Amino acid sequence: MPTVLAVLIAQINIGSNRRPIKDDKVVELMQSIRANGLLNPITVDRKFTLIAGLHRLTAYRLLGFEQIECKIVNFEDADQARLAEIDENFIRNELEPLERYELWLERDRILERMGLRCKPGDNQYTHKVSAKGGEINSLPPKTTFELAKGFGYSERSFQQGKQIARDIHPDVKQKIIGTPLGKSRTLQLKIARTANFERTQAEVAEKAFEAAMQQGDKVEAEYQANLAKQAREKQKELQLQAFQRETSPEKPRDRDI
Repeated sequence: MPTVLAVLIAQINIGSNRRPIKDDKVVELMQSIRANGLLNPITVDRKFTLIAGLHRLTAYRLLGFEQIECKIVNFEDADQARLAEIDENFIRNELEPLERYELWLERDRILERMGLRCKPGDNQYTHKVSAKGGEINSLPPKTTFELAKGFGYSERSFQQGKQIARDIHPDVKQKIIGTPLGKSRTLQLKIARTANFERTQAEVAEKAFEAAMQQGDKVEAEYQANLAKQAREKQKELQLQAFQRETSPEKPRDRDI
């Protein structure tokens, strides 16, 4: 069973991949907390990294509280908790198309990490080892088609949405949200496919940076970090130019969410 503790808000770490806060939701939560207190603890891992409850945490902080009740989970439970939060977002929140694509991508990566994502060559049933050492059958991991169908989209739309979420620079994504371009998957794909060379360079350098850090090679790590930064900045520059071209007044508007 997860442990529930009161944790200092200042100790809670918020990952950089969180979706933007919705101010109206925070205001609504502040009113609820004033009237009823915190009905559901937020969820963090054992290092106090936030898993679920960013809006509740923000509301608590704005109300002047120094501590908040947290459900502490281990790494495996953290993935389960994040999946639950993502699914809750799909049910409860009005999502921009780009926000939906980002959640598709994040959910996909979590399922892959948990071994619940089908890979080429997988059999109908996967074999696992029981606690007593015997081999057992389990349900097969999810295919791309099954995941897309679960969200009510075609496999092609699902794949394209994840590509958009993966390949557009974060700063450019923020520019897109709330604009007419935010409703056009076709135009977002154009931007995602801009600066492919620079994006690939950045990804290679980022992997090399991680390897150098694991080996304790600080000089190489710093070199690769600079390469990655330069490539990401160039990617951002080129994709911003593409965004500006697509949002110029002379361009016709496509809508194909």
